[in-house]
Amino acid sequence: MHEAVQVGTERRFARLVLREDPLAGRLRAGEDLKAIDHALEAGQAAADMTVKQWGVRPEEIAAKLGVDVRHSDEAARMGSTILFSEYGDRPPTVILYTRSIAEANHLIRANHLELLLGLDDVGPVHLAHEIYHHLEATGLTPGSRGYRVATLKAGPVRLTSGMPTLGEIAADRFAAALLGLRTPPKLTQLVTVYAHNPPFAVQLLEWLRSQPEG
Repeated sequence: MHEAVQVGTERRFARLVLREDPLAGRLRAGEDLKAIDHALEAGQAAADMTVKQWGVRPEEIAAKLGVDVRHSDEAARMGSTILFSEYGDRPPTVILYTRSIAEANHLIRANHLELLLGLDDVGPVHLAHEIYHHLEATGLTPGSRGYRVATLKAGPVRLTSGMPTLGEIAADRFAAALLGLRTPPKLTQLVTVYAHNPPFAVQLLEWLRSQPEG
């Protein structure tokens, strides 16, 4: 895990998220860096605003914003993906999946990773991540939506679209900045991935290692 901390930097994890975007293939050379920078700046700006207006405790921030926080003990999976949380805006609600969170916390403590990761409870991290989505959905922060990618050019007609994964990158920066994390939020999820599928976790680590830091 010590190697994962060195390899799994914020920008490399951002590249991992960005590659899953349906519009990633439309980015020209170098545009991926601009897109990631835009998302990270959006997350940081939202965190700075939140600290000034509502504080740093995710549960209190959610209450002040009128976001209902619910805890579900359902086994949260979407295919092979383990879900820790999700946000819905009608009405504004965050669901925290307690089984997934408890498992991650157990793995961190059982493997004595608290000092390495700088935390022993991933619950506040996932709640903070979803609070960012609320801020963006309600227009309380400009968010990452300002970054547009050209999807069609035909004469004078030029259509553009946002990239949904940029909101995920921004939400992770928001959570890290709000909570003062030493390591990227995605690194804590890698612990769970390794427990369920070690070969896949190693594959992800190798991919991260192959990526430039910038």
